[in-house]
Amino acid sequence: GVIDCIQGSGAGTPAADMIFNIAMFRIILACRISIADAGLGSVMRCGHRDIDVKEVSYYDDLAHSILGTSHEIVHKGGQVTGIYVDVFTAFKLNLNFKPGKSECMINLHGPESKMVRRQLASAKFMIPFSAMDGEKDLRVVESYRHMGGQLTTMNYNETMEVFFRCMCIRSDTKGLAYKVFH
Repeated sequence: GVIDCIQGSGAGTPAADMIFNIAMFRIILACRISIADAGLGSVMRCGHRDIDVKEVSYYDDLAHSILGTSHEIVHKGGQVTGIYVDVFTAFKLNLNFKPGKSECMINLHGPESKMVRRQLASAKFMIPFSAMDGEKDLRVVESYRHMGGQLTTMNYNETMEVFFRCMCIRSDTKGLAYKVFH
């Protein structure tokens, strides 16, 4: 159904987050179906079971894990990105591919990983992909920082990560500590 309203909810409020997630579910479901129909889904073996790997989202951020060999993962990542662009476009939404927005991280292992890394470097760490509205590029980054956490594929320094998180906690609780102890 449709709910008529005069004014939307304010950004960052619990109602806004809930409404956003309800609205995005339809789009994400369409992406899942399109990815499966294209044969681009990823499966992870866990014990004796195969588990479908799906996207992970947190409010308005989404990460989609793609599994494959070093040789196929770059191409597969471009194809999946093209599907996301096409589905979002069908819903009149545009994905932002500027630095710090829609990007990808690749963790390569195995016999072809060095060659694929060299190919990515020669392509300036950009993965070309096709969408209905033309050719585009997906930027490959080595780390992503969000809400005090950092996800990285290379040169990970856990000491710096712990230090950064401690500083965030200290900064966030400083005002509360002052009110409690003064």
